[in-house]
Amino acid sequence: MLANNFLDHFSHFMTEYENLKTDQHVIDGFNTAEVHTIVTIGKNKNISLHELASKRKISTSAASQLTSKLESRGIIKKQRLESNTKKSALYLTNEGQAIFEKHQEQQKYLENNLQNIVNELSDEDRNLVIKLLDDIEGSWNSLPWRKESMKGDK
Repeated sequence: MLANNFLDHFSHFMTEYENLKTDQHVIDGFNTAEVHTIVTIGKNKNISLHELASKRKISTSAASQLTSKLESRGIIKKQRLESNTKKSALYLTNEGQAIFEKHQEQQKYLENNLQNIVNELSDEDRNLVIKLLDDIEGSWNSLPWRKESMKGDK
């Protein structure tokens, strides 16, 4: 019975985590994909469209659509490289930088809250939680039907 109670709590936790992935950064007028694109450009000055797609793990076509939309809204700019006029570098405008900074504040808030929770645990409990997480991840990675290329991806 305790195992079922744990599994119910764990399942609920995973559902809440999935929800958090899409609504943790609420910035009016921007969806999660747009915010993550802004953040990737903000963290990688003068990134190319291809590099952006690779870092975001999306297609170049999807990255192109996102950047075109953000450029039309005045959030990012594309600038041809002097060294290679066939390539463009992406960078944030002042408005884009403000959104990036708001995201970073929200991220820091979330991380501080989590750190405060972890700090309340004893070293023994913290090590037990880490072991539990490692064991769960190991069981997921060892699923026989999981593609080899997916195992260990983080």
